[in-house]
Amino acid sequence: MADAIRVGGICTVTPGNGSPEEQLLGAQLAASYTRGRWPNDTLHIDLVERRVADDPAAAEAAATELVERDGCVALMGMSSVPVSTRLGEWCEDRGMLFMAANNNPVVRKGKHWVFGIGVPSEVTGEGTARALDEALGAKRVYLIHQLGEFQTYAAQCAEAAMTRRGIIVEVGELGDVASNDLLIDRVLAWGPDAVCLYSGSELEESTAFMHATHETRDWPPTLLSRSMLCKEFAELCGTAAEGHYFVDMFLRDERATEQERALLDALATHDPTSLATANHAFGWDGFRLVAEAIRAGGEDPEAQLFYIEGLKDYPGVTGKLTFGAEDHNGHFDYDPTTVSRLVDGRFVPFSSLGRWPV
Repeated sequence: MADAIRVGGICTVTPGNGSPEEQLLGAQLAASYTRGRWPNDTLHIDLVERRVADDPAAAEAAATELVERDGCVALMGMSSVPVSTRLGEWCEDRGMLFMAANNNPVVRKGKHWVFGIGVPSEVTGEGTARALDEALGAKRVYLIHQLGEFQTYAAQCAEAAMTRRGIIVEVGELGDVASNDLLIDRVLAWGPDAVCLYSGSELEESTAFMHATHETRDWPPTLLSRSMLCKEFAELCGTAAEGHYFVDMFLRDERATEQERALLDALATHDPTSLATANHAFGWDGFRLVAEAIRAGGEDPEAQLFYIEGLKDYPGVTGKLTFGAEDHNGHFDYDPTTVSRLVDGRFVPFSSLGRWPV
């Protein structure tokens, strides 16, 4: 068997945010799946992991160790956006492939070596608007978002997409308990057909808000953003999120794609109580893309780059992926959005929004 080619995976550890760990698990499962499909005497690719504090300097130190000591030929970032951005810049300076398992802004800055697997806010905004319009039939929507640059921009994208569909939109921001109580009163007075809540992977604030709305009579159907579709949020909310809707990217039934089924099977074998999330899918697709690039281009970074930039309609868990020299994200040509609903504590498919297996 030939010596293994190593890919470094850097995962940030942040209390209250399990997304990077889910991305890492997705990459781990993809590594095992890939080894099982490719004969060992042809190619063997190892994922070498490092868990670090949510700090760009600590991540950069881990990257240096992975490349200079462990001989990794490419890196993956399962991390917060600031850390992922620093890692992308680090790889750009050194001319090596970097794959971010989130929405890395460096991808949009004309970088040569940096790729991202997260769904862009513009695409998620369009998917959210489709879900509210076509799946929930909402014509008046109260859009609520967390403060912060990323969530504000994501909400702006969703608002613009809703407006283009003729949906009337009112916008509010999450705040402290007193502010949220006033916000709840404003929502009920405005009388929307549905509420849309954009929140990040730190679940405490959105959980508290859902508990507050649950104590209010006649709260409208709520569509929650993709980051809240996870077992932890369902457990924290209990009945407060029961019956509400979630932006999803899985079909979760007999129509699932080959790659979705492979991830779901691998995750169920790893932990029968687990729930597949977008973060697992980002880690899975990210590793598979890096592995395919190494399979096609060997250890030559330019050949790896050439392979990924030439992919058209690559069948990933997160949908079809198309890359190019000017598009290092892959999701701009295909919206992977589906909708699930929380029923009896389980996320069940509600609408595929016309998405079919790739």
